[in-house]
Amino acid sequence: MKNLFLLLLLFTTSFASDTVHFKSQIVGIEIACERNVATACFEYGVLLEKGLGVKKNIKMAKSFYIKACNNGYDEACITLERLEAQQL
Repeated sequence: MKNLFLLLLLFTTSFASDTVHFKSQIVGIEIACERNVATACFEYGVLLEKGLGVKKNIKMAKSFYIKACNNGYDEACITLERLEAQQL
């Protein structure tokens, strides 16, 4: 599931030539996360952590990793542990 989601995200954003299209993809990820799609919460956390298409915000990224982790997405738990170990 994660790989499919990532592939879809990469495919749709790789052909996006304007910021508006990319922003609409981010909105889609946010909506999916609001519906408790753990992979979407994780991916939005990654965007926030890296500052990709959104303003970099580690604190907010952690909150999305927590939501993904609480919804059973193990990679989010691991990522959250990494950030905590780095004291970010």
